Amino acid sequence: MADITLKNLEDETIDIEDALDKFELTGFLEGSGGGEYSHYYDAIEQMQGDLESGEEIDGQLLFEENESEEYHIRVTEGLLSANGVKNQAIWTFTMDDAN
Repeated sequence: MADITLKNLEDETIDIEDALDKFELTGFLEGSGGGEYSHYYDAIEQMQGDLESGEEIDGQLLFEENESEEYHIRVTEGLLSANGVKNQAIWTFTMDDAN
């Protein structure tokens, strides 16, 4: 589970769920990743609704990945190749960092 803060840097309102769907977790940067699935668990409060320009929201994302030396939360690769997003963002951490 990742504790996050999502801030809208755009000049227009964004849909929170659409923004969160752009992230995936992978243990291998050259491979595919898996999306987050916190929406399947009632114990995790869902971040949803609209986020106005400059506003931010705190919440949690839940991912599952096979054991790896490093893990990477990143913008979904397919969105980059399809020009669905402008920039790649990658957060890299180890299991020790996660605990």
